[in-house]
Formats: sequence, structure tokens, C-alpha cells
Amino acid sequence: MRPLGVRAPVVIGVMAIVLALLIGAQYVFTVERIDRPLHDRIAAVAGVRSVQVDTSRDPIVVDVRLDPVPNLMETYAEIRQAADDVLAGRPYEIRVEDRRNEKLVDDYYSMNAIIQEGLATGRFTDMVARVEAAAKELGLDSAKVYVDSDRLFVQLRAGNAYLYEVLPRRQATEGRAGQ
Repeated sequence: MRPLGVRAPVVIGVMAIVLALLIGAQYVFTVERIDRPLHDRIAAVAGVRSVQVDTSRDPIVVDVRLDPVPNLMETYAEIRQAADDVLAGRPYEIRVEDRRNEKLVDDYYSMNAIIQEGLATGRFTDMVARVEAAAKELGLDSAKVYVDSDRLFVQLRAGNAYLYEVLPRRQATEGRAGQ
């Protein structure tokens, strides 16, 4: 005797359809409420060449390819504000892409000790002057360093190539117990 005439294949089929509808609704919600608005807001920032949003990761990853910009810190702040507005508290990571070449990377690494010392000591005015002097010695067209309350921004330019680095600031005593 069959209880209530229910067949297992019918139940499984209905469950599969409901699951597919839920997954589809989640996809549409994500695209319409997060991906597209976030992409459009960031793409509207001056200097942004392209944007890729990956909502499948936690935190959400936003890859932003930039053209040459006059002030990386200001451009990054606009991108961050757009992400904050759209994502409303959801965690995200912004990754900045540039048009670097091997020489710029080598030059950046040759300045890295100066930059790390500035981050560790908080002597940013000395660091900026030393980075600018090193850039001049290396024959770069320009070197700019900006500091806000959370990050340090480095811009190097040589010809058509440009390198952007966004580094988190850490307090000199971070990670040390009892200090």
C-alpha cells in the first residue's frame, strides 16, 4: 500500500525545480543588486579603465584596472566610496591593476626599504623625500607617495609604464604584546 499516493521521482523532481528557481533568483539578485551597480559606479570614476567583480569569493573581490591618474589616493578613495555605497557593509577587497614593466618593478623593489622604514617609523615626510630622490637617481619620470589614515599609496611612472601600489599602514607596535 502506498501512503498518500506520493511517488519518490515526483518529489525529487519538484525539489530539483524549486532548488533551480532559488539558485536562479539568487543569481539575478546578485547581478542586479551587487555586480551591475558596483561595476557601473566604479567604472564611472575618472581614470578607471575596467572593472571585474567576483561575488563568489568572501570577501568580494573588485579588480580595477587604472589608466594613469594624477593622484592614486584620491582615485582609490572614490572607488572605495562607490564600493561602500553599493555593498553596504559587506566585506570586499579592491585590487588595483596598472601598466607596470620590469624596470618599474625593479625600481619599486629598490625603494622598498625606504617605504617599509617609513611605514614602521611613521616618518612619512622623510620617506616621501627619499623616494622622490631615489626616483630621480633611477631616471623615473615621476614618483608620488600619498598617505591617508589607513594606507600608503605609491605611484611610479617611466614613459608609458606606470606602477601603483596600495599598502596597508600598520602601527610600529602592532602585534607586540604588552606595548
